[in-house]
Amino acid sequence: MLIGELHHRVKNVFATVMAIARQTLAKDAEASGAVTAFEARLSAMAHAHDLLAEGHWQSADLKAVVEQAIAPYPSERFDVSGDPVLLPQKIVASLSLALHELGTNAAKYGALSNATGRIAISWSFAKETGDLRLVWREMDGPEVLPPTRKGFGSRLVERLLAAELNGKSTIAYDPSGVICEIEATITSLP
Repeated sequence: MLIGELHHRVKNVFATVMAIARQTLAKDAEASGAVTAFEARLSAMAHAHDLLAEGHWQSADLKAVVEQAIAPYPSERFDVSGDPVLLPQKIVASLSLALHELGTNAAKYGALSNATGRIAISWSFAKETGDLRLVWREMDGPEVLPPTRKGFGSRLVERLLAAELNGKSTIAYDPSGVICEIEATITSLP
C-alpha cells in the first residue's frame, strides 16, 4: 500500500511540473517547442517510474524499458533482441531518457524521418561479470551528417549516461545511420 501511495505521489509531482512548465512558458511562442520537448522527456521519466513501480522500485526488465521507449513509433520499424536482463533501479530512468532522446532524434533527422528507415536495438549481458552492451543502429534512413552542435540528447547519452552507468557510451554519425553503443557493468544485480 505504501509503494502504491508513493507511486501516486510521484505521478502527481510529474503532472505538476508539466503544468508549471506549460503555464510559465505558454505565452512565449519561441518556448513552445522547448516545452513540448521538456514534457516528452518528463513523460519518458514517468514511464520509467511506472516500470519501476511494477518491480517494487527495485528493478525493471531491459526489454520492457526498450519497448516503452519505442512505443510512440511504428513497431514494424524496429528489430529488438537481447538476453533477459533485470536492470537496477539506478539505471532505469537514465537509460529510458537516453532511449527517448535517440528515438526523438531518429524521428527528426534519422531512420524514422523517412518511410523506409529501420532501427535495430540489441544487447548482450554476461551474468558472470555483469557486463552489459547495448547497440542502437539506424539503417535505410537519410544520409547522416555529423551535427554542427551537441544538443541535450547527445550530451545526455555520451556523458551523463556513461557516468550514471559507470561505463561508456558513444554515438557514431556514420553516413548510413547513427550507431549508439552503450557499455556498462551492473554491479548491484537485483
